[in-house]
Amino acid sequence: MIINHKVKLGLAVCLVLLQGCNAPDLSPEYAVTRIRLSNGREIFFKREVRGITGSYDVIAISADGDPCRSYDRQTDYCICTGRDRVYYKAEGDTLNLFYSTSTSAPERFPFQIIVENHEVHPMEREKFEQEYQKMGITRLDLPIDPKIKCK
Repeated sequence: MIINHKVKLGLAVCLVLLQGCNAPDLSPEYAVTRIRLSNGREIFFKREVRGITGSYDVIAISADGDPCRSYDRQTDYCICTGRDRVYYKAEGDTLNLFYSTSTSAPERFPFQIIVENHEVHPMEREKFEQEYQKMGITRLDLPIDPKIKCK
């Protein structure tokens, strides 16, 4: 492939300029929270944000608490809606999700768990956010934890 020398020079100048600037750190960012189910099992809500604009913003529901292990469609549930919180209610082996719901189920979760999605109608969202606690629902915020660094 023949590349014009001016284009090559332009690319080289751009690379030098980018290296000299304080370019933003584009490393993925993480959050993880453990939830103990009434049957004694633990699950983890793991959030990973990456990309230039943070366009990859996924919450995995996993039996593995390692925040550096990204969402795995084989073993994790995915809330792929780009939210930083989850509304849930755990009842025995059932995890009820509200508002931000699982968009995919794994082929094999390491133990028996039933994830049930409960959509909240757009016209009811404000009311839901005011009254979720009265219904025994927990709001779990997953802010990025700057102390979590993965390689």
